[in-house]
Amino acid sequence: MRILDSLRFAVLVQFILTSIGYAIAYDFQADGLYYNINPDGVTATVTFDYFGSKCYSGDIVIPPSVQYGNGHFLVTGIGSNAFRECNGLKSITIGDNVTDINGYAFYNCFNLESVTLGNSVRMIDNFAFFGCTALTSLELPQSLNKIGESALRACVSLSGKLTFPDQLTSIGSLALAGCTTLESIEIPASVTAIGSGAFQSCSALSSVTINRDESILTIGRNAFLYCNSIYVVHTTDVKNWCKILFETYTSNPVHKSHHLVANGERVMSVTSIEGLERIEKYAFFSNWDIAEIEIPSSVKEIGDSAFCNCWKLNDVTSKATEAIAIGNVFDDSAFRRCVLAVPTGSAANYAQQPSWNMFSTIVELDFKGPVGDINNDGAVDSSDVSALLECILSGGSNNYDLNGDNACDSSDLAVLLEIVLSRSESTLSPEAIAHWNELPPLRVLTLGNSYTDCVLASFRDLRKSFGLKTNGLMIYGIYLGYASLEDYINLFETNEAVSNGRIYHYEGNPEEWKPTTLRDVLSAHWDIITLQQRSTLAADYSSYEPYLSQLIDSIHAICPNKDVKLGWELDWGTFPMNDTDPGLTNWENKVNACQQMLANTPGISFVIPVGTAVQNARTIGVNNDRFLTSDALHVCYGVGQYAVACAWWESIIYPWSGISIVGNNYTCRITPYQAQKSLYHDIPVTERNNIVIQQCAKEAVNNPYTLSGETIRATLQEQYHVTDIPSLFPME
Repeated sequence: MRILDSLRFAVLVQFILTSIGYAIAYDFQADGLYYNINPDGVTATVTFDYFGSKCYSGDIVIPPSVQYGNGHFLVTGIGSNAFRECNGLKSITIGDNVTDINGYAFYNCFNLESVTLGNSVRMIDNFAFFGCTALTSLELPQSLNKIGESALRACVSLSGKLTFPDQLTSIGSLALAGCTTLESIEIPASVTAIGSGAFQSCSALSSVTINRDESILTIGRNAFLYCNSIYVVHTTDVKNWCKILFETYTSNPVHKSHHLVANGERVMSVTSIEGLERIEKYAFFSNWDIAEIEIPSSVKEIGDSAFCNCWKLNDVTSKATEAIAIGNVFDDSAFRRCVLAVPTGSAANYAQQPSWNMFSTIVELDFKGPVGDINNDGAVDSSDVSALLECILSGGSNNYDLNGDNACDSSDLAVLLEIVLSRSESTLSPEAIAHWNELPPLRVLTLGNSYTDCVLASFRDLRKSFGLKTNGLMIYGIYLGYASLEDYINLFETNEAVSNGRIYHYEGNPEEWKPTTLRDVLSAHWDIITLQQRSTLAADYSSYEPYLSQLIDSIHAICPNKDVKLGWELDWGTFPMNDTDPGLTNWENKVNACQQMLANTPGISFVIPVGTAVQNARTIGVNNDRFLTSDALHVCYGVGQYAVACAWWESIIYPWSGISIVGNNYTCRITPYQAQKSLYHDIPVTERNNIVIQQCAKEAVNNPYTLSGETIRATLQEQYHVTDIPSLFPME
């Protein structure tokens, strides 16, 4: 009976081991390794000795081929459980003929420190390296096309960056879950499936890159759950990002980073997705950067929560004349906060459709191309001149009245020629772009308040209008509303977190860097730091000290770049709400205070005369109905923000790059939200009036403490044939 029981037990053990994938025999042994001959008779797979499954130890090299008897076998696989729980194993080098690393091959090899994969490995199967807690790095070969379920799960020492190869198509569920020291991953466009929980609990993961092309990618539930350190998410194309199939919001890493960088540019709006038919659910869930979205008429479906938790979203534009059916695309706060713009004659239709009818403000817009786009191809160039000339010769059309005289004639042709010439002259040469791309890095920090925010609000779009990438340009700022110099020195001395403001990234790719205090920020390398006083105190020099000197000393004490240059922002004149003086007296007092500061306070290297640019514009007749402001304090949207951005560029970027703001072809419209928010009428920047603002900024930098109205007028007349400046800035 005992013999029978023993046999039964042996059979049961054999059945259990076989059922979980353990081999119970091997075909031959060579040089300390066990092999099974594959069915083809010419290749072999590494296996183990049933009676000594934990015998492998030390440093193992899997050869490309092996000799046994009269046979020569290519080694093409690592068998299931081949090295399972071999706790004496220190390193493994896999030969170049191995294509498959099968399930559980290195399961729980706690002391495995080094893995070298051959250049033919196509598959790392389920649980292959699960629990290899000593493994610190892994280079994946370009041949790899599949990573199985839990294949690298709980490899808690796998750190640094992991770049997946360009042939990879799938990453299994929980594939790298619990890799708690992994910091960065890059997923190629070839990947079409990422399983549930693939990167779950990768608590140190700060940078995620998901490259995209026209193929469809599915990302499973909880793929980035508990990845609380993700700071930046990169992709290659916003339009293709919209096509990613996120199963839940935790499938999208942006729900942790709150911003997305596409092709090197931080995504602040979703506006260039023409031809797209569907925006998938959760596409921009919890993206805190997006202020504007423009849904083209080609879009027929928008998935649920595509734009939920987008707290900065202000403007929603739908170009379809008939509202498409949507569900929970936006959250309740967006309905209260955002302005919905729809085509002329479509507001009533949208007001009757579920979800769309929840927007508190719906306006109608006539969606036209840029001024002078006669042939409606989205560009203003010589082809439009030919089209307009043909129109004039055939009798004209008031649809092409460019100068507002209710006729289409030679005067409109002159206006169009001026636009085309100004745009062509503003295009940078290939040499200038190449020069920009080779510039040494420039890192700028601004310590300011809402006025600094006004200055940098349109800076990114201004730089993009040149056709320039950020490359080495990096601009960060601390934004504290209504902050003074005293507030900043108190923030430094107490070393408290910046809780009543924000640490804001204006330009360049976000770094994997999360400062929380002013000291954290100042401890980074900066080439330039700009300072300013609160606008209500800036005209009084006595308010500057001792805080400015203390702040300068603190910067030099903590900033690692001892050659950092400090700049001072000289802002524009403010005035009471009922005042008829366009801030001139207040600005003159600020100039006097600035000059006293420069005379008495060493350490300030240069002045950024953003306020002088505004005062120049006011002097020559550039105005809205409240002296280029939106509220008597902050500069207005459109030309106001453009003026201060141009002065900032000319003061900081021009000396660094040699590229002047003059000739820039930047234009901007006033969004519906801006029009609703501003107390006064905002004026857009157009192809015809941008040169006026550029000259105001240029002369402000040349003469920061005096107004240059006469010089600006003369230059505009002689070089650009502009005589009636106010007509370029209509208030209707």
